[in-house]
Amino acid sequence: KDTYIEVDWTAQTTKNFYQYKIQRARDIEGEIIEYTMIIPDATIDHYIDRNAGDGTTKFYRITVTYIDGTSSQPSAFVEGYSMP
Repeated sequence: KDTYIEVDWTAQTTKNFYQYKIQRARDIEGEIIEYTMIIPDATIDHYIDRNAGDGTTKFYRITVTYIDGTSSQPSAFVEGYSMP
């Protein structure tokens, strides 16, 4: 059985883009970050988490890192649910 959570966002168009950092947390406050995925491609506009577990709720936020080493403010956490 293939269960997953998909997170979507608007792809970056800025020339100084370096990478996306997607963080997965157990709760909406993000007190415990379980997992971080780095995506170094500005054209990507989604992430599929196939390791969230069956029948679980997870929370995700995205930060953009730029070539000069600065980062955007993290997005608000969004909720995702993996069907059992």
